Amino acid sequence: MSTKATIEVDLSLFEQLKKYAKSKGRTITEVVEKQLKSLLGTEVKDKPVSSKLRGIVNLPENFDYKEELKNRSLEK
Repeated sequence: MSTKATIEVDLSLFEQLKKYAKSKGRTITEVVEKQLKSLLGTEVKDKPVSSKLRGIVNLPENFDYKEELKNRSLEK
């Protein structure tokens, strides 16, 4: 579960953050969340690629990506 938060930062800091996030292929939210978790000592795990594709790809309701990965690895 997540929630929205509004923070106020210096404009030049925000511009640097935008450039950094873009250079890493991440959103500002992802960068800030990862740093906050690091600061608070929470385990940080990158989101799976599938979560970044949410809403872009339409898959059947019963699609099991783990089963699909297993089948693909058996084909090789």
